Amino acid sequence: MLEDPSQLAEPPPEPYLALWRFMIDARFQRQGYGRCTLELIVDHARCKPGIAELLTSCVPGPGSPEAFYRRYGFAPTGETVLRLPL
Repeated sequence: MLEDPSQLAEPPPEPYLALWRFMIDARFQRQGYGRCTLELIVDHARCKPGIAELLTSCVPGPGSPEAFYRRYGFAPTGETVLRLPL
């Protein structure tokens, strides 16, 4: 599920996309589906004019997807948010 405030009647001055929900069933994790799907999401984000970053969030700890996102290139912002410059 993506949040795209650029679609609002009054978009923010610095548009972004936010990945709100990204779930791969545990039976299919570690098989490349997540990375392949994330690549499609990033490609979609890069095609949108004016979008400079893709944001997502996660809670650190056991079972957290943080390592997955960081391997892809997302960087922490100091909160529970990770940012991928496009």
